[in-house]
This record gives sequence, C-alpha cells and structure tokens, in this order.
Amino acid sequence: LYVSHNPISDDGMALISEALKHNTSLTLLGVEKCGLSVKGAISISEVIMGNSSLEKLWIGWSEIGDDGISAIAGALGNSKISVLGVGWCGITLTGARVLAAALSSNHTIRELHLSGNPITVEGALLIVKAAVHNTVCHEVWIDDIYGNDEVKMMLNILEERKRQSERGYSISGTDSSSEESLEEPKVTMETRSDSEETYSTLPITTDVGSTDNVETGRDKRCPSDEKLS
Repeated sequence: LYVSHNPISDDGMALISEALKHNTSLTLLGVEKCGLSVKGAISISEVIMGNSSLEKLWIGWSEIGDDGISAIAGALGNSKISVLGVGWCGITLTGARVLAAALSSNHTIRELHLSGNPITVEGALLIVKAAVHNTVCHEVWIDDIYGNDEVKMMLNILEERKRQSERGYSISGTDSSSEESLEEPKVTMETRSDSEETYSTLPITTDVGSTDNVETGRDKRCPSDEKLS
C-alpha cells in the first residue's frame, strides 16, 4: 500500500491503521510526506503489532519526532520488517537511543534509512553499533556529517557483511571453505542535495590518502519510490 505524498494526516492514518491491523498479506506500507505527527506514528505502531506480513515501512518526511520513533521502535520486537525508512522525521539523539536499543535485539531489519535526522555523532555511533551487534542488518543510511572514524569503521563492517551476503557467504562471517579474496571494504554514506527528495551515495575507500578509486556518487530517488520499481 503506497499512499505517500497525500495529505492523509493523523486522522487518515488512524483509519488506515484500523483497516490493516489484522491484515495478513500487506508487505509494504509507504506513508511518506503524508502530514503525520506523533499520533500518526502511534497508529503505524498498531499496524506493526497487528500485521504479520509487513516487511517494508517508509515514513520519511514526517514530523513524528522522538516520541513517534519511540512508539514505532517499541512495536518492532515481533515484526517481520526488514526495511525501515524514517528519514527527515525530526529524530534527535533521544530517539536514536531508543531506536538503537530496539535494533540491537531485532533480528529482521536489514536496512535502516535515517538521513536528514539531527541524531548527532553520538546517536549515529549508537545506531551503527547496534546494527553491527544485530548480525542481520547490513545497511544503515545516515548523513555524512556524523561519520567520524568509529562510525565509518562500523559502516565498513556492515558493508562487508552485505557483500558477503550477496556472494553467498554467511551473514556473520566468511565461508572458510572458500579461498576467494574479498575487496577492501567501502563506507556508504549519504549526502543530501539541494532537493530533499534526492541524495547521492559516495563509496569512501578505507585508504584516506588515496582518491584514485573513489567512484562518482549516483543519484537516487526517494527510497520508497525505488523499492516499488
């Protein structure tokens, strides 16, 4: 169900929530730029708790703030959500702490999109450490201004985990029976452009002294739009 970019507001989200609470077939819910606030986030948390099939949730560009992400984080425990997009939602360090605590014990979230939130470097570090501890998560999107050395090191681990998973390795480590060598890990950070609906990714090599193999970032539309293609 994709209703993004429609002014459904919290009242509309409450109606959608009531209809979806016991749904057993919905796998994607996109409600970005729908004028949602904390009340809307609480309605979404009720969908998460009552829906047994939801796998991808996009809530970006909503004013849910720390209280809203806390409600959603509290509902993730028994969910099947593998992709969570909460970019540009007014989440600060307080919300990052709650989300990190939920992520550390979650075993389904593989992608977390947090760009555009003032989570601070401390919040970014809490999130990426939780993602690494999670053992399933392999992709976290945050603004590059929060990418200090320790954050980048954690993102390196996630990037390596993703490549190993794509190559058929165990998600928690390399296959010892294979002699195939892996490439040097890269960090994927996000950089916002002038338009809030676009951003680019720029792989950063671990050798900060060299720029020979830094690739040009690729433009990428709003994540939920891409996932529907």
